[in-house]
Amino acid sequence: MFGGFALALVVGGLVTAYLTFSKPDSGDSAADTVTDSQSTTIRQTTINGVPLPGSVAPTQVPAGQTVIVSGINEHRTIECQDNTVIVSGIQNELEITGHCTAVTVSGVENVIRVEAADTIGVSGFDNRVTYRTGEPEVSKSGQSNVVEQG
Repeated sequence: MFGGFALALVVGGLVTAYLTFSKPDSGDSAADTVTDSQSTTIRQTTINGVPLPGSVAPTQVPAGQTVIVSGINEHRTIECQDNTVIVSGIQNELEITGHCTAVTVSGVENVIRVEAADTIGVSGFDNRVTYRTGEPEVSKSGQSNVVEQG
């Protein structure tokens, strides 16, 4: 009885292995279909007549509210009206116009240009914040972070 059960398990495993690792049926191979070794089918889709995105207007947030930008490789322009701007992530690039109450940056290789801010805080590695006017209170932690007027 036990031998028959073990044999059924072995046969079932062999069938599963064959179905998993054998080449897919080549009778239905469309040029726009790719199949990987785990039998996931990916079809390429083309959409015609969709307009490409143009330039993006600056992000506008009501005065005094907090603006949060997080992610990787974000490129944004923000109009600051005494807002607090928090940036976190990797290689984000922001142009901030107007006056900010505070700008806080954390992460790696973020580049921020701000017109004016009361306070600027930077943590992480290789971040750069350039302010145009004023004398903000600056705090830095981490390595190779730069806050400068320019």
